[in-house]
Amino acid sequence: MDKRARSALLFGALAGAAVALPAALAYFFLHPPRRKHTKTPKSALGLEYERVTIHTDDGHRLSGWWVPHPEARAVVVVSHGYFGNRETMLPYLRFLHDGGYHVLLYDFRRHGWSDGRKVTFGHKETADLKAALNWTFQKTELPVSLLGESMGAAVSILVSSGEPRVCAVVADSAFARLDSAVEGRLTLAFGPKLAKIMVPPTQKVGERLLGFPARSLAPVECVGKIAPRPLLLI
Repeated sequence: MDKRARSALLFGALAGAAVALPAALAYFFLHPPRRKHTKTPKSALGLEYERVTIHTDDGHRLSGWWVPHPEARAVVVVSHGYFGNRETMLPYLRFLHDGGYHVLLYDFRRHGWSDGRKVTFGHKETADLKAALNWTFQKTELPVSLLGESMGAAVSILVSSGEPRVCAVVADSAFARLDSAVEGRLTLAFGPKLAKIMVPPTQKVGERLLGFPARSLAPVECVGKIAPRPLLLI
């Protein structure tokens, strides 16, 4: 094989990789491996709980735990982050229970034991939290607040901005905009130089698979709608 042929072959391989890698990354981000919990509130913290099933308006079944407090003064609905599940939120459960709260923990779609085929980073997960809230409002008349981590924090901001029955929100490590979150994740994975090359095509493929532009998912634009209710950003 002469030099020109080798160069053409190398160029073709690089061109193919430039198309395939962003597509593979986008697909992987939207279809992460499931992490199913191995601990429960009882086994991890010695707390009694009830297994619950929550139905969303768009036909998904979500799996959750209701952890009651005998003298509850309010309720906290807890939402986990991307590639997590309700077990990853058990550290929050201990101090919430000690503080006198009923707590509802649940798995987002495509996470843990809930059904669902694709993660949408908050676009459709808002339906999950809305369903969890509706379940809670039917369960009790106590005041209800939200606590979320990462994607769960972003979803908590989005939902509470349009749900006046939510009394307060704690958002731990929420992203401001989905497009900036994509850029941050790829920069962390590949470094700033390579990320500049990878971000545009990966985001473009992801947007086609999701069916909406990443810039349109912006919790930062909803923050003002939560006022005058308390919002803690961590």
